[in-house]
Amino acid sequence: MADLNRIGDRGSNFVLTKTQIAVPGTGCVTTDLVINNKVDYVIDGVFNQLAPSNNVAFSSGHTSLAVNQECFFAIWVSANNVISTTQGKIVNVVDLSTSGGKTVVPFPDVISGAALIGLVKIKTQGAATFIPNSTALNATNVVNNILNCTAMPTVPHLS
Repeated sequence: MADLNRIGDRGSNFVLTKTQIAVPGTGCVTTDLVINNKVDYVIDGVFNQLAPSNNVAFSSGHTSLAVNQECFFAIWVSANNVISTTQGKIVNVVDLSTSGGKTVVPFPDVISGAALIGLVKIKTQGAATFIPNSTALNATNVVNNILNCTAMPTVPHLS
């Protein structure tokens, strides 16, 4: 059972229903994400609801991933249903060979005034690169791992 007295540690903003974020299927823009469910969420103690969406683009200004890099993108929703994304630190996969094969892939920072609805970890392999809003999420050698979230996880994820 969650200690609701500690919600403030995560910004008092959280999601109450599973978002069901996915890579797009037929008929959708493959550089965007899909939100399959309506999402009930709380911002500063006030309930809100986000409708499903077929084309959720990354916010502008993210850094592209070069060959053999990975990072997390956080997907946020504000009280007025505006979706935005932030980017975590980019990790070089090549560095993993010197660290026993595993390293922490840092989450993006928590932002105020928005609830985290999901995280997407993108990893490039082979000769692939990833340019947000340009490279298909299901492109060859672009690996994505989607986490539907209620708040920012506290346990780091390993590469």
